[in-house]
Amino acid sequence: MTIADLLARDDLDLVHICPPVAEIPAATIAAADAGKHVILGKPMAMNLEQADAMVAAVRRAQVTCVPFQGMFRLADAPMRKRIDAGEIGEIAVMHATGRWSIAEDWLRSGKPGWFADPAQVPPGGGRSSTRGSTTSTACAGSPDRK
Repeated sequence: MTIADLLARDDLDLVHICPPVAEIPAATIAAADAGKHVILGKPMAMNLEQADAMVAAVRRAQVTCVPFQGMFRLADAPMRKRIDAGEIGEIAVMHATGRWSIAEDWLRSGKPGWFADPAQVPPGGGRSSTRGSTTSTACAGSPDRK
């Protein structure tokens, strides 16, 4: 079964797009064109031009696109509650550590990771731009939260 076959199915309303970053824009546009709602991994695109094309496709198709699914991780919810309750004080710095090697495609896969391939990740991207930023945003909110 191909991606086109999946997107043609009437029993699917939503797709989770999570290939290497370089492939996300085309997959997102195809899903929107097929009338599917989208949940994205992140970063969402290699550059602003691709991201703008994705936004245009989603708007044109009148579907919902939720980027950065990691912001909804249940593991981060207790910390967010403590921050919101004022138990921790003002956040000056946040550090997140994961157990996933940038040299691996997926945890314990043994396959080379696309995170380390500059052709697959936006400038400044890679593993450090994924889990750490979603953890800090999920726990502490966006920079303009105040």
